[in-house]
This record gives sequence, structure tokens and C-alpha cells, in this order.
Amino acid sequence: MDFHHLPNEIMGVSIVLWIVLAVVWAIILIALIRLLTKKSADKSSGGMGFMAPEVKDYLAGQPSPSWQEYRSGSDAPPPPPPETPKLPNYKQAGPKTFSVAAFMIVVVLVMVCILVVFRSHQAREHEARMAQRAALKQSEKERKADIAGNRANAKKPPRAHKEKTVDQKALELTKHGTLAFRESDYDQAEKDFRQALSLIQKSESLASRALIGAYNNLAFALEKQDREDEAELYFLMALKEAEDRNKPDDLGVAHAKQGLIRIQIRQGRLDNVEAMYDDAIRIWDVQRGEGNGNSISLMLDKVRFLDSIGKSGEAAELLEKARAFRKMHDPPPKPVYDDDGSQVVNLSIALKFKPVRPSSKGPNGAWIPGTDSLSPIRPEGVIKEPDYQGIERRYGAMELGVPRFTYYFALDRSSGPHPVIYFDKNHNGDLSDDGPPILNQGTGFFAAAVSIPFSTIHERYKGKESFNIWFYMRENDWDGAASHYSQTQLRGSVTIQDQTYTAYLTDTRINDGDFTNDGIYLDIDEDGKIDSETEHIGFGQTLDLGGQSYRFLITP
Repeated sequence: MDFHHLPNEIMGVSIVLWIVLAVVWAIILIALIRLLTKKSADKSSGGMGFMAPEVKDYLAGQPSPSWQEYRSGSDAPPPPPPETPKLPNYKQAGPKTFSVAAFMIVVVLVMVCILVVFRSHQAREHEARMAQRAALKQSEKERKADIAGNRANAKKPPRAHKEKTVDQKALELTKHGTLAFRESDYDQAEKDFRQALSLIQKSESLASRALIGAYNNLAFALEKQDREDEAELYFLMALKEAEDRNKPDDLGVAHAKQGLIRIQIRQGRLDNVEAMYDDAIRIWDVQRGEGNGNSISLMLDKVRFLDSIGKSGEAAELLEKARAFRKMHDPPPKPVYDDDGSQVVNLSIALKFKPVRPSSKGPNGAWIPGTDSLSPIRPEGVIKEPDYQGIERRYGAMELGVPRFTYYFALDRSSGPHPVIYFDKNHNGDLSDDGPPILNQGTGFFAAAVSIPFSTIHERYKGKESFNIWFYMRENDWDGAASHYSQTQLRGSVTIQDQTYTAYLTDTRINDGDFTNDGIYLDIDEDGKIDSETEHIGFGQTLDLGGQSYRFLITP
């Protein structure tokens, strides 16, 4: 039988029925063999018709003639009784032969059934493979037909198709370079931007709109690697490209000028910086609307620049303009009140304040110095040291800033009257990469001003100003502790009830470079100077002004 054309369920039932039928046939065959074997045994023994008379009589229950004579009074001695005849054993007629034959027949039938099932399964698999091959051939035939149809219906010449591939590759390289730049992998970003620039220069469709950006991208990557001369060259090429294509208000021009501003300020070439600031701000206003976030950010950068070159009046005017734009675009935040009903005033050091030297206009309160323990044993945090010239030294450390950073220092004492100090200004554990040692600047055993970049004290602050401390010690403190106090104040402004007040933050009460835990000074009477007694709001205290209490929350 052939089952391969049947469904799986039906085929299974059919196979079971076929096996049952085979077993029934085997049973019937066994019965027939037994019957035939029995008849054959009867014939071989003669049956009842060929028995001896004695046997017949014995079976019939009648005595033999000799016994009849003995019973009739004969004088002869009685014959011995006849032995009981051995009857033929029909059950012993070939049973072993029959059983083996029947078993072999059943085994053969089962094997035949298994073979039929196996062959049916092979046939199904073969049919499935043939169907799969046919489907693959049909799919390949359709794919070739589609390709032939597309080629026949293509409207663009082969060269246009090639340019599209170049464009796609250039855009993909630009995307990869941008991702590498964001991950600070500037070397890989440079490679991707260079390849993208090369492809864009060859593309007629991209060159007209993407070449300025390609020059800027490469310049940004070079600038991040401190290759300022190369970066400046590509920024200038971006400006030249915009000029050639008559695109003076392209955002790429603003980006290029911002890059040139950064480079030229770092190199001290300040002649054209103001003009480039003005032009970049104008372009952002044209493209995004007057007073947008980018132009406000540029205004604030220019304020810092003007202030650094001594143009404080222009800086103040531009600052007010930037604040007006910000107030116009940004809705005033909803007031936040403390549990006691006082209004919380949030002030960010990085956004609202700037480091300045103490002056007569600022706070002049009590200065509580910090103490710095000294030890002849080098701390574990010092990983590298300079070549000391002295005969003995003392090590110490200061915990400054938000969060707290450890600044190690080493006092190196020679045969002279004063030691020198090596100060880890960048808090990297290396005392040899912070410039030459600081010499004594006081009249006693040792005193000197130490200048630390404020951006290392407060990471969120992005300016270049310094945090200055005065470090001093007496000779009998050599085996004890040195002292220091801050020479830096932070100046900013606070607006309360639409009134702006000059504000100062100091580090005079807890000399830790924190500035968030010393309170705040406000020029409440607006006389241009701070009264340290009446215009100081201590840490955690409130200011009562116009019937409302204010609590100041200083954050980094």
C-alpha cells in the first residue's frame, strides 16, 4: 500500500489498521496450520479404522477372544492381561516446527509493514524537497525578471545612479563622524569627516548645499585635537565657500565664525573678535528669530569677552539686552515655597556668578582660615613627584570644591630660609605637571598665593577665572599644620520682586572652596557696596523683604 498521498493523521490510522489486519491474517494462518498438522498426524497413525482388534475392543469396552475363552471354563491358564495400548499423541505432531514457522511469518509481516511505512516517509520527504526546489527556481526566475524589468524601465543614465551612491556614502560617513565626535573619539571623527568631504567635493548635488558644513565638521574635529592652525584653515574655507555661493546668512557661516572666535581668543588675536560675534549673532537672529537661545548664548559669551578686555560698559548693556530676550522667551518660573512659607530662591553658581578679587565694594567679614596637617610621609594619592632640590619635605592635602576634590601639595625645604611649595592644581595626583614651584611671597617663614582654575573647583563652571588662596605657615609649624584662606569672591545678581540686587558669595567662614554653605551678601540698600553686618543672609537663614520671606538655595 502507498500512504504518502494521505494526510499525517489519516496515514497514521491507516498504518495502525494495516498492522492489525496483518496480525489477524497471521492468527488465521496459524489456526489453519494447526488444523492441517492435526489431520496429517491422524492419517499417519491409521486412525480408528486401522487399529488392532484388541485396541478396538479395549476402546469399545469389550474383552478380547482369549479372555472370552477363559471366562467360558477352559482349563488353560489365563493369558496375561493385555497391555494397555499406547495411543497416538496428536499433540506431539510437529508443534515446534509449527510455532517457529508461525513466529517467522508474523515477523515477516511486521517487517513488511515497517518497510511500507519507511518507504512512504521517504516518498513524502522527496516530494517536499522537489516542491522546495521548484519554489526556489520560481523565485529566482521572478527576481531575474524584476531586475530585467527595472533595467528596461530605468529613466536615469548609469552615471546619475553612480552619483546617488556617492551621495549616500558621503552622508553615511558624516553620520558616523558625528557619532564619533559625540563620543569624544576625535581621531575617528576626523577620518570620517575627511572622507565625507572628499566625496562631497566630487558630488554635484551635495557640493552646493553640504560643502560648508563638511569644512566646519572637519575643523571642529581638528580643533578638539588642539590642531588650531589646521582648524582655522578649514573654518576660513567654509567662509570662502559661503561667499562664492552668495550665502552670507547660512548657519554654516555662524558656526565657522564661532570656531574662529574661540581660536583667535586663545591665541590672543582679538582685532576681529567683536565683529565676528556681531555677525554670528545676526545670522542666528535671521535664521531662528531675534533673541533665540543660540543668539542669547553668543551674547553672554561676548559679555564675558568685553568684560575681559575692559569694556565693562558695553558688556553691561549687552547683558541687559540678553536678559530682556531671555525674559521675553522664557516664562518666569513658578515660585517655590518652603514649609515655613518662605519663598525659595534658587541660585546657580555656574549661571549667576563669576569669580572676582575682594574689593572695597564687596564683603569684608571675618576670615576664618582652614588648617592643613603636614606629614613627612608621602600620601598614597601622590602618584608622581618632581625632582626636589631640598633636603627634607612635608606633604599635605586640601579638600576643596563641589563635590570635594583632593589637592595635594609638598613643601620642599632647602638650606635657605624659606621652603618652596609644589601644588597639584589640577588634582590629578601629579605634582610635576603644574608649573614651577611657588616661592615664598611673605615676610615670615613661608606665605604665598596659590591660583587654581575655578573650573576644577566647580566642574559646571566653564570660565577661565581662578580660585585664589593664601597659603602660609610659621617655622615651628613644620611638623604641625599649615593654614590657608580664600582670596576669591563670587559676584552676581539676584532678582526679587522685579528688583535686581548685586550679590556676593564668599568662602570666608568655611574655607573649602564650596561657596554654597557660607550664605549670601545682598546690596539691599543699593548703595554700591556691601555692609557685611546688615546685608549678610547666613546659610539657612531667611530675608524678609516687602512682606515676604526669602530663603536662598545656592547650587553649583
